[in-house]
Amino acid sequence: MYFRRPDDSNPPYAVTDENGRWLLSAKQKPQVFGTGDILVQAYDPDLNLLPSLWNGGATTTLVPGTYTDGFDVLLEPGATISGRVLTSDGTPADSGYWVIGYRTDSGQEWMPNFSATVADDGSFTLARLPAGTYLLQLGGEGNANSYFDGTPFADLAQEVVVAHQEHVVVGDIDYLGRSLATARLSGPDRYSTNVAISQATFPDGADVPVVYLATGAGYADALSAGPAAAHLGGGLLLTQPYGIPPVVLEELRRLDPDRIVIVGSAAAISESVRSTLATEFPDADLDRVGGADRYETSIRIVRDAFGADHSADGHAFFATGLNYPDALAAGPVAASWDAPVILVNGQADGVSAATLQLVRDLDIATAYFVGSEAAIRSGVVNAVRATVETQNPGSSGGRIAGVDRYETAYYLAWSFRFDGQLSFDRVLVASGANFPDALSGGPLAASLGVPLLLSRPGCLPPDMRRTLEDWDINLAILLGGPPALSPQVAALATC
Repeated sequence: MYFRRPDDSNPPYAVTDENGRWLLSAKQKPQVFGTGDILVQAYDPDLNLLPSLWNGGATTTLVPGTYTDGFDVLLEPGATISGRVLTSDGTPADSGYWVIGYRTDSGQEWMPNFSATVADDGSFTLARLPAGTYLLQLGGEGNANSYFDGTPFADLAQEVVVAHQEHVVVGDIDYLGRSLATARLSGPDRYSTNVAISQATFPDGADVPVVYLATGAGYADALSAGPAAAHLGGGLLLTQPYGIPPVVLEELRRLDPDRIVIVGSAAAISESVRSTLATEFPDADLDRVGGADRYETSIRIVRDAFGADHSADGHAFFATGLNYPDALAAGPVAASWDAPVILVNGQADGVSAATLQLVRDLDIATAYFVGSEAAIRSGVVNAVRATVETQNPGSSGGRIAGVDRYETAYYLAWSFRFDGQLSFDRVLVASGANFPDALSGGPLAASLGVPLLLSRPGCLPPDMRRTLEDWDINLAILLGGPPALSPQVAALATC
């Protein structure tokens, strides 16, 4: 029997005798007497009985020097879920494994209130369960995640529903252990690969709110467009400058967007492409968003997506527009944080007045600068920080950088993982030696809630596989075919 105030997490208690009776005296537990608002709760740690509060959770006052009887509590049997856990070779697991039942219909997502240790014959029983819906997670050596029934992914797990006092037997459950698999999204060229990524992002197709169309011949315009598209719930497709590849046009028809945004000036995507879009999609709003150079285009894209009616939520990522790796890796993180990627001239001693005005207009309070001093000079960082600090004193953010593009991408993923809001068991992997396959990764990353890591074309960077295992990653999704990421990368071979 526990005696606690409603907010007391470590209450005093009394133990019942063989007849179910108990006695509590002021001499034994003086802290609960004379204080008021005491809850009386009965709990049995050994039997399959649901904890229960006296009088439906009513509180009482225990008065020193008086004898009060009548605190009777009825404990009812709970439901159970039982089964057997099998290891990857088909043999029963042992007592080194465990099962957790997450209540998914309680209004408090992912509350691990119920657990059981697996017996030496592989059997387990989750007891004292209230009626409800449960997701079963299996653990063992290495604490890798595996879910009922036979999947490494929580969102693919099969839920178990139990009624009041019902005993559900789920049978044999396969424990996958520390499995790390790869999958590939690719096509015969950059445009087909881009479409494969779009299809994975929007498997149901029609009625996508917006699609950004950027040139596949260069990287600059698409670096800001990916996070912008993700922020608006849309996608990013690539086109040739003077004509839309048939595979891309067919994907546009499948998506049937309400709006199409052509990214860049007519020098990047010709007016003939615009004419084709106007003919093919007469009901869609068709806009061109571009500027005199990549920096003005970036500003206009960000304003279009995050300004006025669409908040940036106070976050922004700044990356150099003189190269692509840092902005590529920042895109998926920015997309999942609902933040823009703003291109700057990393070799300049400051930033343009238009960029600083954008920072003010979006009310940026947290500015991240992606890349080392060699990529973004301190003059750029200091100019943006001064503007942010003036508008939002005590602002946060900082530089995220590694010794090279691969380590910078890792640190971005690390920040993504340990920001206290997001967790993931999958990652996207793209080549750090070229840009096309990773450009459309932002919307996919946002839809899956995962970051992007960069790999060398022929092998994983040193320590990358260990990082994936340490993070309990179950699936690495490669963006691009074997010319971009070799079979050795698919086999997770390190350099």
